[in-house]
Amino acid sequence: MEGINLSSSVPEGNQRKSRFFNGSTFIVFIFIVLCSAWGGMYLYGQSLVKILQQKQDTFTTKSQEIKNDKANRTAELDARVKLAQKQLKDTVNTDELLTQLEASVIPNIRLTKYEFNAEKKVITIAGETDDFQYIPQQIEGFKAKGVAKDVAVESLEKKEGVVSFLFKINL
Repeated sequence: MEGINLSSSVPEGNQRKSRFFNGSTFIVFIFIVLCSAWGGMYLYGQSLVKILQQKQDTFTTKSQEIKNDKANRTAELDARVKLAQKQLKDTVNTDELLTQLEASVIPNIRLTKYEFNAEKKVITIAGETDDFQYIPQQIEGFKAKGVAKDVAVESLEKKEGVVSFLFKINL
């Protein structure tokens, strides 16, 4: 009994091959699952890109609005500051001006009237003295102290030994 293979004596008809679950069907099934997974990930990635783009557009819009609001607030503040500076520059401190005028009055002059017109920026001063010679000295006194640059004599008259005068000072 030499060379007899006992395993070949089993008939091959008892072994059935499964038609449904062979190797090629398994490979196709795995390929379909992988393609589905890849397609799902691709669609999910596209939806995330859309959401990210919407968020970025919203962020850009809001940041522009904030920049515009900030610029508008800055411009309004700048306009207010300029207006305040202009009003302060145009405003004359009458107390300080009167103090300077009184300090520059020479001893022989008595001031009897002081008026300030803010719209025209004109000071009107009336006074009295004993002699005409003190009037030009007083005008020079105003100019020397820097109180006034433009002094005009509006009226000048002498009654009963008293010289009355009226100065107009343009600021």
